[in-house]
Amino acid sequence: MESAVASSNGKEESRKRGLEGTGLSLPIDKHGNLRSASSDDDFRDILQRIKTSKTPANKSREIEQAAAQTQKAMESAVASSNGKEESRKRGLEGTGLSLPIDKHGNLRSVSSDDDFRDILQRIKTSKNPTVINYGASWCRICSQILPAFCRLSNEFPKLSFVYADIDECPETTQHIRYTPTFQFYRDGERVDEMYGAGEERLHDRLWLHS
Repeated sequence: MESAVASSNGKEESRKRGLEGTGLSLPIDKHGNLRSASSDDDFRDILQRIKTSKTPANKSREIEQAAAQTQKAMESAVASSNGKEESRKRGLEGTGLSLPIDKHGNLRSVSSDDDFRDILQRIKTSKNPTVINYGASWCRICSQILPAFCRLSNEFPKLSFVYADIDECPETTQHIRYTPTFQFYRDGERVDEMYGAGEERLHDRLWLHS
């Protein structure tokens, strides 16, 4: 056991550290201005040298300018990312699936928590029977049943069909523990619930509540 520990310590001591320890094929340091720390003591020594060294004024200005340019580039990247996030397609359009056309105008998808709150309020105050499909873009089963869900909306024009992606309205879908989940409403009250896929099962439930 002592021999194994000694062998392990020996391997630890001989293990390559810093840039050499990355195992990557890196460019050659042509000017000798690239260094990596191999231990805490080594890094403390480097930090002390940085504190006591004198950087020329023109170099300081270059560093400040580079930092300012980097900050501006980061802010621009964040702004661009936010713009893409805002313009990203949501709901049924955001699934990227080829879905049947909504022939009767009774199919709707949710785009945000506020949008879903408005839809739920309409469901509660109306007497129109409604089915809500809770799904997610990353859910394989959801993607399999969604085309059938849209197609069935054309077969049951008296029913309102709603698709809600749980990632796009996280606050109003916290109670959902499984995707897909189908909830059926009549006279403003939830009267039934179905978990999982199965076009025939879904068809039968829709027929029952239409």
